[in-house]
Amino acid sequence: MQSKLELKNEILDDMNLHNDKEMPDRVDKLIQKMYFKICKKISWAPLRDSIELDFDDETSGLLLPSNLFGIDRVRDETNEIDFILRDEQEIADDESGYRAYQTYPSRDPLFRADDLRLNNGATSFTSTKLDTWVALAAANLTDGEFIKVGSEPGYYEINSDTSPYGIEDTYYGPDMIQADFMIRPPETTRLYIIDPDENNLSDRTVKVFYWSSPRPLYNDNDPIILPDATILKLKVLRELPEAKRRRPVSQKEMEEAMSEAKRLNPQNPINQSPRDKNNNLFNFNKNLFKRRS
Repeated sequence: MQSKLELKNEILDDMNLHNDKEMPDRVDKLIQKMYFKICKKISWAPLRDSIELDFDDETSGLLLPSNLFGIDRVRDETNEIDFILRDEQEIADDESGYRAYQTYPSRDPLFRADDLRLNNGATSFTSTKLDTWVALAAANLTDGEFIKVGSEPGYYEINSDTSPYGIEDTYYGPDMIQADFMIRPPETTRLYIIDPDENNLSDRTVKVFYWSSPRPLYNDNDPIILPDATILKLKVLRELPEAKRRRPVSQKEMEEAMSEAKRLNPQNPINQSPRDKNNNLFNFNKNLFKRRS
């Protein structure tokens, strides 16, 4: 995998702007911005993960990880049922298979405050306002909750309920003192599963296969998880006005670069047996010409 520094140097070489003192910082910010946009579009293999959700006695859906970018598959492995992913408003009346859909339960985060203290290289943070809220609400922050730090990219899963609050991944962004933060940001979604009669199911466990947000590219040696980073380089160049003259990028060039990245992205296609419109397996009658009794 290419590092951020290697990609940045390629971009500066292409534009012959190594002597521009402001350009490296501008390129850094654009690499980060475009990297997250590209990662959100495609299920890139290094970002794939899975989680089991227990819907027993749960009719109001279950929260998904805040860092989820997209879902590849929802499967009830016990009953060998694959749920068809739909938007809630796209569920047709005559489509009676097992389906799953996501909703955004709130336009606000679970908790928001402006007194975050989080240092570069830390694996924990503090907040007096969060201490008070946790005590009053008896909140369980270790139950799959994530923190979003100011306007910084990335999501950090919380792993302790008492101050200082631990996070799973090391934070390498700028030092945060009296900074804004959110617990369970509003982009967090809730998953529902329904049966062929459009009833919410509350009697099973399903496994959700998804891809998540990448780790932010803060350090020069941070690896870019894309199988081919050319598309990221071209996206950054297209965002730089100076590149229109020094290193123009065509739409065809970008499409070819994205196609190559997709081609190199490992895929594990599901063995698609023939199914009807309701996603049920066809049960072919092998004794079609058998004498009737």
